Parts: sequence; C-alpha cells; structure tokens
Amino acid sequence: DRHDSMRAIVDILEKGIRHSKRRTAIAIGAFSAAAAMAAGVGYWSGHSGSVQPSAAKLAAEVAADVAGGGLAADMEPEFERLSTLQQGHKYNEVIPSVQLLLPKVGAHRVSEARLWAAEARALGALGRYDEAAQGFEKGFYAAVAGRDDELAAHAAAEIYGIHAVRLHNAADAERWKSLAGSAVERSGSAHVLATWHRIEGDANLVIGDVVGSCESYSESLRVLELSETADEALRASALQGLGGCNARQGQLAEAKKRAQQAVAAWGALVGNESPQHAMATVVLAEILMQEGDAESARSHAETASTVLIATYGETHPSVARVLNSLAKYSVALGDADAANRALLRALKIKRELFGVASPQLASTLMNLMDVDRMRARYRDAVIHGTEAVALLEQSGAPDAARRLQRAKLSLAEAQLATDQSAEALATCRALYARFETLGGVTALSRGRALSCMARALLSQGKRAQGIMELDRALKSLEQAGGPSLAVALFAAAKNNANPELANQQAVRARDALAKAGTGWSVELAAVEAWLASLSPQDP
Repeated sequence: DRHDSMRAIVDILEKGIRHSKRRTAIAIGAFSAAAAMAAGVGYWSGHSGSVQPSAAKLAAEVAADVAGGGLAADMEPEFERLSTLQQGHKYNEVIPSVQLLLPKVGAHRVSEARLWAAEARALGALGRYDEAAQGFEKGFYAAVAGRDDELAAHAAAEIYGIHAVRLHNAADAERWKSLAGSAVERSGSAHVLATWHRIEGDANLVIGDVVGSCESYSESLRVLELSETADEALRASALQGLGGCNARQGQLAEAKKRAQQAVAAWGALVGNESPQHAMATVVLAEILMQEGDAESARSHAETASTVLIATYGETHPSVARVLNSLAKYSVALGDADAANRALLRALKIKRELFGVASPQLASTLMNLMDVDRMRARYRDAVIHGTEAVALLEQSGAPDAARRLQRAKLSLAEAQLATDQSAEALATCRALYARFETLGGVTALSRGRALSCMARALLSQGKRAQGIMELDRALKSLEQAGGPSLAVALFAAAKNNANPELANQQAVRARDALAKAGTGWSVELAAVEAWLASLSPQDP
C-alpha cells in the first residue's frame, strides 16, 4: 500500500491504475492497523526502536477502534454541520462547536483529529494563524495516534504552509516541510499530493522562487486531473496561484486566462460574494494592472475589499492585503492621498493583528515611504523607513535581507531630502560596501547607493568627491534607466559647470520622469522648474 516516492504515485496514476485506500468497514480498518503494529510497523516506527505491543494490548486496541466506528458514524452529522458553517463563513461558530464536541469523541483519535482540523481552518480563515498552526499540530498528533496517514499528512502540510506563507517563520517552516514531505509520501493519496504541491506553490512564491512556484501549482493541477476524486476548490486554488505566478513571469495572457478560470470556479462553487471569489479577483486585478489598466484593477480591488469586510470585518489580514493593492493602483492613477489612506488602514489592521514589533508590518511601511515621497512628506518617510528597517533587522524571513537593503536605500534617500546627509552617507556607504563584497547585486541597487553617496557628499560641500561618485552612479544606472537614473541626472545637471551639458542632462531627467508615471510628479515638477529658470539664451 506504500510507494517509493511521490513521483511513483503520479506514474501509477498516469498508467490508469486507481488505488483506493478507503476502509469498507471500521472493524477491518482497525484490524489492519493492529496487524501492522503486530508486525512492528507504526507511524514511521521503522526508525523508532520501540518494543512491540502484547497480544492483549492489540486486542484491546482492535476493540476500541471497532467501538469508535460507531462513534465516528454518530459524529458524521456534526462534521457535516461544521462543514456547512465553514461554507457559510460562520467561523466564529465553528470554534466553540468544536470545543463542545471534543469531549464527546473520547479516545477516538481520528474524530479528534478531524475536529482539530475544522477548528484550525476556522482560525486560519479569521487570520489567527498562530492558533491555527497549533490546532493543526494537535490534529496531526491525533491522526498519527489514530493511524490515519491521510489526515496526518494534510495537517502537516497545512502547518508548513502557515509557517512559510502566513507567519514567515523560516525555522518552523523548514522543520515541518521535512515532516510533511515524509507524511505526504506515506499517505499514498493523490489528493494529499495535490494539496501539498499547491501549498509548496504558495511557499515558493513568498521566497521569490517564481519558477518553482509555477511548477508546483502546475503539478497540483496535473495530479488533480489524474485523480479519480475531483476537488474543485483545490483546483480553483491552484489555478489562482498559477495565474499569480504566471503574472510574475510576465506571461500575462496565460496569467489572465488562469485567473479568470479561478474567478469563475470560485463563483460557481461558493458564489460571487465569497472571500474566495474576492481573493481570486484580487489576483485578476494585479494582472489588469500589469496590462496597464489601473482603473479596472482598482475597481476589482474595491469590490473585493467590500466583500472581505462584509465577511470578516475591518480587521482581517486579507483586508490589509487588498488595501495594499488598492494603494498601488491609486499610486498608478496619481491619487496619492487615496493611497495614503488605504495604507494607513492596512498598517492599523496589521498592528492590531500581529503587534507593533512584527516584521509583517514592514511591507506596508515601505509602501508608505513611496507614497510619502509622492506627497513630498519626507519626514514621514524617514519615520516609516526607520520603523521598517528596525523590524526587518529582527526578521528571520528568507527574503528579509533583500527587503532590508531596499528599505535602507529608501530611508537614506528620504534622509537626504530632510538634510540628514551624514546619516544617509553612512547608510549608503555601508550598503555599497556590502554590494561589492557579496556580488550578484543589480545595477539599479548599486547605482542607487552610489547616487545616494554622491548627493550626500555634494550637500556637505564635498564637490570633487561628490561628482566623482555621481559619474560612477550614472554609469551603473544607465543600464537600469528609470526614475533613479533621472534623479542622478538632475543632480549632475545642477552641479555641471557646462550649461549646455547641464541642460541636456536635465532634459533627459525630465523625459525619464515623465515616462515613470504619476508616482514621480513631484520630482518632475522640480526638474521642469529648474529648466524654466534657465536664462532665455540657454538652449
């Protein structure tokens, strides 16, 4: 009943062999489990070195399992009721119901595992991720004790997903990834395997492995197609994930197709007013944004936020995520005030959910820095940047180092705008030294650090040194282009002794900022004002 690997399971399915592990009678299932234990095979017990149980103990376990079969049958209406509550998004009713039912299942560990899983899913839906992970962990150990490999594998996979995707807890994620991988192989279940690949897709996307993410989502869909049992919700979830990672790869036509399929699937399954449909709509909105349709993207995100607030209330992590998206689309439309309002709401939600010291606040703080720059609120940008840097320095997330570099660069640039050139210079020098040591850094990051150093030196009156660093910055930024090049060009123009060359640099800066969009209107206005101030005889 076991296969050597997940690959073997898929190969067998592809050959058309269908293997069902459902027990036809609880007594037979209990006897089989007891017989396996008698042969010295428990859950991963091949490595346990434990003493085999006595015949009397085995007989007692068989009797207990047979008795539990009647209990399990009696519990089915309760499990159906819990499922109905979940589908109706009545998560706050699921949790107390589970607590009332737990004492009734006694020693029937499989029923206990199912109850813990039901509660954990409700907690996860409410954004209470720490508690959800704890609930799934209780369910995992109950499933192991009840010798239900499939339930155990599902629980372990969910725990890994929560730590990797929601809590950004790298150490616990790695520990549960190994355990879950073994449990999935042991289960021999195509459905568990498809679920595992979908969770791996989510986790890979978080750490920036877009190729691996797309492969995982595709594999989940492939296993589902080969499986004899359809799970439309899992299929919709994998389609949604695949659409998102296709968009990250720039494959917009394929991404849009997958996202639209996910939206339609969720609509058919749970309705257009469901949170699942809303989150799929958010993925579609992001693709529309990449296509250049910011207005439609914002409209889709606003609709999704309305549904999510109606379902969960104002303080839910999904609401915060959509507010972050809304802010981005508002930035693209030049509505910095709307973006600022959305981000401040998102930050408030995250502080209430995760606490003021959580690294999960960093992404919203960094987005606020961009909006602060758009609104010329540079002192606010320094405040938000300082907080983001402090949080990321404490984070153990896999991508924390990369995000920390970005946050420090943005903070230093804000410090330049608030006459804190000494602080900015120290930060950018340290960053540039790190870039040179590590290697593999983009031309944009290297150029921004050099540009920051140059402008700090120029503001301190160190003209020769500043111009030298600015020349180096321009060479690096020429490869990247965009607004960072424009900022460096404008700095060079203002410090160029040759009026004709200065004018040319300023014109290039103006054109680059105009192409960069409404998010750079403040910088564009400054360049245009400087050009207008030139004497009439200047070309």
